[in-house]
Amino acid sequence: MTLPTFIDQPEDLQQLCQQLHGAEFIAVDTEFIRERTYYPQLCLVQVATSETMACVDAITLDITPLNELILEPTITKVLHAARQDYEIFTQLTGQVPAPLFDTQIAADLCGLGDQGGFAAVADSLLGVAIDKSHARTDWSRRPLGNEQLQYALDDVRYLVPIYERLRQQLTEVGRTEWQQEECDRLLDPELYSVTPQDAWQRLSGLAALDQPRFHAARLLAHWREERAIRLDRPRGWVMRDDVLGRIASLLPRDEEALGRVKGMPRPLLRKESGQLIQIIERALACDEPAPDLPGPLSRTERDLASRMMDEVRQAATEFDISPSTLATRRDIKALVRGDASALPLRGWRREVIGERLLALQ
Repeated sequence: MTLPTFIDQPEDLQQLCQQLHGAEFIAVDTEFIRERTYYPQLCLVQVATSETMACVDAITLDITPLNELILEPTITKVLHAARQDYEIFTQLTGQVPAPLFDTQIAADLCGLGDQGGFAAVADSLLGVAIDKSHARTDWSRRPLGNEQLQYALDDVRYLVPIYERLRQQLTEVGRTEWQQEECDRLLDPELYSVTPQDAWQRLSGLAALDQPRFHAARLLAHWREERAIRLDRPRGWVMRDDVLGRIASLLPRDEEALGRVKGMPRPLLRKESGQLIQIIERALACDEPAPDLPGPLSRTERDLASRMMDEVRQAATEFDISPSTLATRRDIKALVRGDASALPLRGWRREVIGERLLALQ
């Protein structure tokens, strides 16, 4: 029986999973929307091997059989820029699918650059020009047209030969273990966990706040995250960062003062003013010291960071890797501040760049 390209019937999904069962690898991609929701809404899952290719309708179908297949530890999951896709699968299944081969990571380690989108990698390795005219498709709408389905399939159709070529090139340049180490970092469940109590860590400018204002920002971020999750709406729809920061800075004690905060949404003021004022009161009553958050680098530290970034760029040229793969500015800041667990000091990076950076201190 020949399966349709678009799978929207349970019996076809079962047969597809039977065909894929036992595969050495499966190329995987997803189409989703999240502009109006906290969690991404999965619409389509594309899968392919050397012999099989299909789009699975994740809106009308219970895709549990496909999720179970993707969790199979004997099957390598091949994705390009896997982070967002893995967020979805981890949310759906409660597990992080392993093992993983991320072709974006592999492309950089093979000298193609870390910013290469899938189309750029396909063009570089296969000489294929991928049509991006359907990039803004609303994947939740049904029916999907044939051109849209072919566009979606291209993301796995070409992923199969890209994977095979990159795997060979990694072997030739002796960087297979580097690739595995990088992909293993994406298998950490903490990357995909949501902890509202820690939502304050997403905020900027906290080092300049005194104790009550820090706790106001911390508690407001916690409240906003829980509300966004409960409503399944983007956190910025609940309250923008700049408004949250102004409330924490001004510490309004009543509804009138809260209403004077620039940008304060009127509907939120009507519905949640009492809750927000209670949060401010809790912050003012909290006697727990604010954490010693790092402020800006000193001039001496900035000079050292600048020399380290020069060294990173030099090493990146020597190894034909993007500088940001070796170390980002955040990594360098951590290293300058004495963080012994900073990324450049771990794994394969230690030999490539870590020791060189330590020698500059």
